[in-house]
Amino acid sequence: MRVPLPEIRNLASNSRDLNNFMDAFLAKCSPDDPPYMSDCLIAFNNGGVHVMEALEAKHINDQSIDRPFEQRFRWKLQCIRDEWGQPVKPGDVIEHIIHRSPEHGPGKPMTSGEISELKMNGFYERDWVTRIPYKVDEKGCITCGYVATSYFLQKYGIHGKTGAIISHHKVPNSADPQEAPKEGMKHVHYWRFKEVDTGDYQQLAVIADKERSQKGTSSKEGNLHR
Repeated sequence: MRVPLPEIRNLASNSRDLNNFMDAFLAKCSPDDPPYMSDCLIAFNNGGVHVMEALEAKHINDQSIDRPFEQRFRWKLQCIRDEWGQPVKPGDVIEHIIHRSPEHGPGKPMTSGEISELKMNGFYERDWVTRIPYKVDEKGCITCGYVATSYFLQKYGIHGKTGAIISHHKVPNSADPQEAPKEGMKHVHYWRFKEVDTGDYQQLAVIADKERSQKGTSSKEGNLHR
């Protein structure tokens, strides 16, 4: 659902009115038709921040009461290309890779030497990296919750309605080629995802079987595995 940012900006000076408005707006949104997050990220400093804060609060509350995933807001992201610029096909798996800071306890971070040792013996990946897979559907999209959607759009997104750049990468690909698994030297592509609302998704065509990828698995942190 598109976000009424002008109304939100007008209400921002009164926290009570704003909170009441946001509660009413979110109540109108269904799990499969959530607020159009790309609008909020593009206009983050012009009203969007209030929506993102409300979505984060809802996400935390959903977690605290263990609300089932199918009852939470779910966004669809069209996967435009993989890390190396290749088309993404049904059955591919996109990974949200979360790196946590190694520490001995709250407020006691590990030293760089200790972290290097963890990486060399394999414990860093085991203990401090979480990989969450999202399978690409028949229309070339993944379905994500709040955390993964905001991550993918902010790091690799373009606006699904206008093509405006959301990603903090303001150029489409890396300046220098890098080693791509089994594919030689290639540029890393940054603009990979577009948010699609319910209307956009209905208009997407099912990808024909003959178009589906036959490539091997990519092991680089490009968030894509086949």
